[in-house]
Amino acid sequence: MESPNPAVPALPIGAAPPVPRRRSKWKWVFIVALVMLGLYVFYRTQISPFAHLEAIWKDSPLTRMRPPEFEKRVSHDLTELAGHRGGLDALTAHFSSLRARLPAEARSLTPEQRRALKECWAAFLDYEMALDDLKGLYEAFPGVNRLSGGKDNWRHARSFAIAYLIHLLQIDASRPFIDAFIGNADYESVMDEKDDVHGIPPAAFGRLKTRVVHVQTMTEVAIFHRYHEGLRDGHYAPYAAAEPGAPDGWVVAEIDRRHLPIDDWYKAKGLTQLTSNAADILKEDLFARWFPVQTGIAEWMGDTRVTSGPNLITIPQIHEMLKAMEPGDIILERRNWYLSNVGLPGFWPHAELYIGTPDEFSASFDPDPEVRAWCAAAGAGTPRELVARRFPELASTWARHVDGEPPRIIESVSEGVVLSPAEHGCLADYIGVLRPRLRKVDKLQAILTAFGHWGKPYDFNFDFITDDTIVCSELVFKAYRPDGEKLGLNLHLKEVMGRKVWPSNEFVGVFRDELGKPEAQMDFVWFYDGVQGERKAIVSGARELAETCSRPKWCMLQK
Repeated sequence: MESPNPAVPALPIGAAPPVPRRRSKWKWVFIVALVMLGLYVFYRTQISPFAHLEAIWKDSPLTRMRPPEFEKRVSHDLTELAGHRGGLDALTAHFSSLRARLPAEARSLTPEQRRALKECWAAFLDYEMALDDLKGLYEAFPGVNRLSGGKDNWRHARSFAIAYLIHLLQIDASRPFIDAFIGNADYESVMDEKDDVHGIPPAAFGRLKTRVVHVQTMTEVAIFHRYHEGLRDGHYAPYAAAEPGAPDGWVVAEIDRRHLPIDDWYKAKGLTQLTSNAADILKEDLFARWFPVQTGIAEWMGDTRVTSGPNLITIPQIHEMLKAMEPGDIILERRNWYLSNVGLPGFWPHAELYIGTPDEFSASFDPDPEVRAWCAAAGAGTPRELVARRFPELASTWARHVDGEPPRIIESVSEGVVLSPAEHGCLADYIGVLRPRLRKVDKLQAILTAFGHWGKPYDFNFDFITDDTIVCSELVFKAYRPDGEKLGLNLHLKEVMGRKVWPSNEFVGVFRDELGKPEAQMDFVWFYDGVQGERKAIVSGARELAETCSRPKWCMLQK
């Protein structure tokens, strides 16, 4: 028996012999097709970087305009664009001046500064919307084939130039706002909050950051400017030479003027701001996923009591306390055994503002000469007339009874900022009442400020920087914040778990620290102290109320 050929290795028993590999002819077909595709793409993109988009815009009104119609439209739109350009430049200068006067931290904004900032921001957003509308037609420039000759060459180049200039104007006007506030979480919150008074939509600053501080936008500017340079000696020249009086003759020079600082800005700050913006987007995305869960848990905790039984304060006791109260008084309230107490700092978890009934409101404020003079300057004869004029729906709600009782309190609860009867809002286990040492006219303005928040949703995020949602102590804190000629309470936000807030417990803390001093900001009105073991509440004094801000909040440690 012959031995196997040593050049051919023996196969294991049972193994199939190898199949010779064949060179597939389809491999070369694929390679050739790929090369051809690459050459085609290269050819098309060298002709026009927008060639592959031309089909998208081929049905645009821009492609169907006859030359006279196009000239008329350009003349009209360029006049409008020149106005927007001047307005944006003036607004940018105004914002730079305003920013120099704003505090470093948004929590220190006065109401006047906040209003001025919102007015400036709203004006910018109006210009943004107007420019977007203007840009809409000319963004279809890829649909006007620049190789078709004649007027189409000019229309293509001029449409591109107008669209590109608007794009640069928007970026240029955005830069001061982004430089001022990007990375400053508190100011970003202010700029992002919804404001119906000024017509500001929610998350406007976040959208601006995402659009301007973005790799795509940076890339667009680079590509568009390269295309702009390519048109300079070609398709820009004919219309500039043939039509020296063209209304858009200034556009090319304006592009050159705007592009350089934007290019320098992206080179100097682009990477840093892009990194910051990416981190913000991630954080906001995570918050958007967590927030509904957080809100649901907070609502459940706020409505969940771990034991049954009546509150320690009775309805007759509430009626007795009301005899001593005046509109403008600050109410601190605590109910034992609610799960929400666990998540809120301090002994006092809830604050309310006493407004009285409409008749009690009038009886308190109408006789005061400063109030009468202030209302007259506001164009109203009485405070109630002023409320009816400014807040007609609230005035109607205030006049209606709830479960047979008149509303006397404005408060923020899980359902939002509402008017409540004292029989509901004060039906608790502990109640403390403090009276700001302020003029009647200041208290009236504080109540009107609180009325301005009526109907807003509860702020489950506890963000005191924004005004679009309101938490309970925030309502009272902002009502008594000084504003122009209106005097208020000298209160400063505290940092709790990384948030700048004003816990309800801090009202009593200020009262304790100033008790007995001539400069004290608040006077004692009433205190019902709960005695859990005896299942009742007793009338107590100013010093006892002052000491409660240091009490432990845990139920098992309460007396």
